[in-house]
Amino acid sequence: MECRQWGAHIPHVAGIPGQADYGAQLVALSGGYEDDEDHSEWFLYIGSGGRDLSGNKRTNKTQSFDQKFNKMNKALWVNCRKGYLVRVVR
Repeated sequence: MECRQWGAHIPHVAGIPGQADYGAQLVALSGGYEDDEDHSEWFLYIGSGGRDLSGNKRTNKTQSFDQKFNKMNKALWVNCRKGYLVRVVR
């Protein structure tokens, strides 16, 4: 919520705000995925999606389906492809 207050990260749940055609504004590392790694100097970010968010979005930690290469994951790919910088929020 603090990131939202300062306009740095608007979505409540999404870890990658952005648009598939234009790129991602930042990546929020929250430790929400089992395979994510954060080693201060570098991190491994698994991506966005793969969870049923129809119930309580804040407590659903179960991976219920494969992530898709669209929407926010594609937005992050655009950054990599075009060399755009990505802000990281921890």
